[in-house]
Amino acid sequence: MMITGTWNSVLATAALALLAVVGHVAAAAAMDEAFDGTALDTERWSDLCAGEGAASAIVDGTFRVTRGRRGRAGVMGTPAYALAPAADKILRFSLEFAPGTRLITKNAFAFGLEDAAGGNGILVQTGKAYGYGPWGLVITCDGKEQTSEPFAELNALPGIVWRFEVTPGRVRVYCSRGHATEAGRAVFDSRREAPREGGEWLVPTVPLVPKVLDQSTGTGAWALDRIGYALVDPPPAPSVSLLAGNGHGAELLLASGGQAHASIVVADVAPATVRTAAADLQKTIEESTGALLPVVEESDWTEGPRILVGAGKAVTGLGVGVSTGTGIGDEEAVLLRRGADLVLIGNDEGPFRGTQDAVIEFLNRTLGAHVYMAIPTGKVVPKHGRLAVASLDRRVRPAFSDRPRFHLRSEYPEAVAEYLRWNHCGGVWLDGRHAHFGIAPAETYFDDHPEYYSEIGGRRFAKGEMNWQLCTTNPDVIRLAVAFCRRWLDGRPNDLTAPLSFNDGSGAPTYCMCPECRKADDPDPASGAARRLCAFANAVAREIAVSHPGKGVGIYAYFWTTVPPLEMTLEPNVSIIYAYSDGCALHALDDPDCPPNRDVMQRLKQWHRIAPRMKLYGYYGLLGDYMGLPFCSLRKVVDDARVCADLGMVGSHLDGSSIPGQGLYYWATAQTMWARGESAESLRRRYCEGMFGPASGVMVEYYRALEAMCTTPAVHAPRFAWMMPGPLYVWTDEAIRALNAGLDEASALVTGDSPEARRIEDQKLHVRFAEAFMHLKRAQRAYWRDEAEAHLAAYSEWRKRYLDEHTHLSTRGLVSLRQSVLDAYAPAEPWVPWARPPEIALKKAARRPGMDPLSSADPVWAASSISGGFWDEDIFGAYPTTAADMTYDDNALYVRVRCSDHAMAAVRSEVTTRDGDVWADDCVRLSVAVSGHGAGDADGPAAGRYDFLVNPAGVQRDVRDGDVSWNGDWTATAARSDVLNSRQWAVIVEIPWQTLGLAAAPNELKANLFRHVTTPTVQPVQFLSSTLGPLERTERYASIRLGQ
Repeated sequence: MMITGTWNSVLATAALALLAVVGHVAAAAAMDEAFDGTALDTERWSDLCAGEGAASAIVDGTFRVTRGRRGRAGVMGTPAYALAPAADKILRFSLEFAPGTRLITKNAFAFGLEDAAGGNGILVQTGKAYGYGPWGLVITCDGKEQTSEPFAELNALPGIVWRFEVTPGRVRVYCSRGHATEAGRAVFDSRREAPREGGEWLVPTVPLVPKVLDQSTGTGAWALDRIGYALVDPPPAPSVSLLAGNGHGAELLLASGGQAHASIVVADVAPATVRTAAADLQKTIEESTGALLPVVEESDWTEGPRILVGAGKAVTGLGVGVSTGTGIGDEEAVLLRRGADLVLIGNDEGPFRGTQDAVIEFLNRTLGAHVYMAIPTGKVVPKHGRLAVASLDRRVRPAFSDRPRFHLRSEYPEAVAEYLRWNHCGGVWLDGRHAHFGIAPAETYFDDHPEYYSEIGGRRFAKGEMNWQLCTTNPDVIRLAVAFCRRWLDGRPNDLTAPLSFNDGSGAPTYCMCPECRKADDPDPASGAARRLCAFANAVAREIAVSHPGKGVGIYAYFWTTVPPLEMTLEPNVSIIYAYSDGCALHALDDPDCPPNRDVMQRLKQWHRIAPRMKLYGYYGLLGDYMGLPFCSLRKVVDDARVCADLGMVGSHLDGSSIPGQGLYYWATAQTMWARGESAESLRRRYCEGMFGPASGVMVEYYRALEAMCTTPAVHAPRFAWMMPGPLYVWTDEAIRALNAGLDEASALVTGDSPEARRIEDQKLHVRFAEAFMHLKRAQRAYWRDEAEAHLAAYSEWRKRYLDEHTHLSTRGLVSLRQSVLDAYAPAEPWVPWARPPEIALKKAARRPGMDPLSSADPVWAASSISGGFWDEDIFGAYPTTAADMTYDDNALYVRVRCSDHAMAAVRSEVTTRDGDVWADDCVRLSVAVSGHGAGDADGPAAGRYDFLVNPAGVQRDVRDGDVSWNGDWTATAARSDVLNSRQWAVIVEIPWQTLGLAAAPNELKANLFRHVTTPTVQPVQFLSSTLGPLERTERYASIRLGQ
């Protein structure tokens, strides 16, 4: 078919601009196709569709093709519009696939440039040259075919917008994922890599035309939005104003008066990381001085002072060296002036980015430039009229080798990437993640080899069940683990360790209790889980040392495995990653006023005695009901880094959802991991001076107030950051007013349209988000107490406000929570399952349970857990933690409550007489509401509520329907422990059914458990089921069903 397409002048002009992203179009040779007609212009294009099901059409400005299994489809320029590479021009071909195009299933697809005869071409393709899988570049010159290495992305193109730039002797190919206006990233440069066949690249010099051809097996469909093709002028190189004698005296002048006096020089084969570093250097110097220093490759540099970025011939010629290797302590950045040359290099092997680190160090120190937040306004570049370097000779090594990577969620991934580069995030990687599901997947092995998996209660379990583990003493499991670790290290050559940790999961321990594994419980059952894992790690590590010298394994000291087996010796290539899930996420590890962290410090010191290498795994990215709220604890940041250094740790990892809006907190953390010794006050002052300029003094006070509010000594967050106590008594109306007043004062000190003003506005939005969240939670709990229409309306209003505020924060890159998180925090209906009274089914005990409250050996209690944690009165996770077990037999109801408390010395038990004011002490209360008939009692008991209270000394108090004078027949046994790994008091109560007016066990009853805590100063009452008001609200009690 032959229908001439019409050309839209506006689109054509825009296309010429795209072609000139780098360079100027030679107008006479330009050609653009925007597919804005009704069919291809056959003077310009040949339709290559042929065979089964092949067809093309132009629809809404897009060239669309389909084909069958034996068809082919595509388009090719006509010879009349062929262009040949020229010495003084760049032959540029641009191709834009339609959004949504994914070519992952193609196995014979090509696009690029080719001559009419097919003997010359430059094509990105998948096909026989790459095993019909990966994509690469094939250059054919006079019939001789040469191929590049496959692109990194196997079976999928790394972008949908492509640009080819061809000159005699050189081919470069770029791609981007979204917009043709982006420069894109280079996926191929003939100057940087040799052909797989060896020798030098042969680049065609004959006229070529664009071509896109799909002749894969199977059916297919794809679409093009635009093709551009032109000879363009080379981009004008930024001019360098050479000054006589520059660099041969006391200083080297790099820029002044908006003029460049030096060139940035990289090696011809510089890796992408080095080129990114050079681009950061060029961009930042221009932002500061107005001077654009050219970035040139060594072969293109002619004269003048140089900033040598990265290793190359010039650096070698100067005799400048840098550390090599990929291990702990091998990182180094070098900043050195040699006459008219400034050298910025580093160790770029493996995971390291030493040259990037050197560039950032230079920009920090000479220009005062920093990236403080991972948002568009987070970069600060002070203005300078000139940039000069006097003497410079610095070698920088990081304070820690393994530094936080910050998994920041943001609408601005480019800003996040820049933030990570500028704050030296990365280094080596000690991996100890949960790995048993990868070593021996249950769906693969369990049916034939149940012996590979944990034995608990006499049976093996794994498939279809949560938190399963492996039997770590089984020789076959060890062999599977060795194979797994070898595959891991082969596939991740930059990792120093392969992971071996137990699968994740809280609750009752699920590690193996077979006779062989139980030997690990000797001499100390408290460290039995860690002893199992350490012995497993040792066995695997010995094999890895043989096959992968210098590599090892990593395991978590986490949850059940935090107690070290002090009598063991670990292999030199075993790394311990201590995840202080039992510590406090709010306060410093060595804070003497933080009881949970006092115990963590003892365990860290014990692990330090036996661990060859350690890394701290922290929970700084706060979860739970603090998710997304403003937060700051600089004392924790600084002091924890010092603790890590004192214990010789390799570094730290930060778990949780990192929020870009918590800028100071994360920036300070990155700074302390890179360079040690700076105080919290200095970090806070530097951050505020850089971000807020004239308002820095007020913002320093703002962050001090925020830190004091978030880290009050009354609140601790042990047992995972996501189990933190509720924030309602932290984020009070008074606190929010105080923060807003400080921000208003800061706003008055900056101009309205300045970057400083926008950053202060960002903080206002963040506080407003917290305010909306607090009102949302209050309205939700008000509705739980009283399901009135007014409470439901208030909840709906604040839910909308909260979601709107989140949208505002997300568009500014400050907070971007997953939809699942938003759904959990702000459900469409205010009720959530865990807010309703629980329904609990009890198992009847085969015998009377043991009466030692602290014992973990009695299987009756082990099978009777009803709660691993209590709620506070607002139904947030309570601190200190409380666990409860309940069972029964024909004679009585048995309840055990274990009350952890890191401050056992302060636990109160002053009442010594029965029926005294036990509730004023630390105490446990069991309340049972009896109504209706009891089993075996036809007449039934009198309805009523029975309260049984016990303090840590075992002193009892009982009340029936408010009558304190009533004394029932029941027993209570209490015990306490104040040793590391067991700081708790516990109580067992035995209540005969007759005491409740029952002749035998009932079919069901209503009951609740309460704990009164005196050690914290807030939220002193804990609940098995929160009554959301008076403790006597029996309708909010748990429903207890008694089975057989």
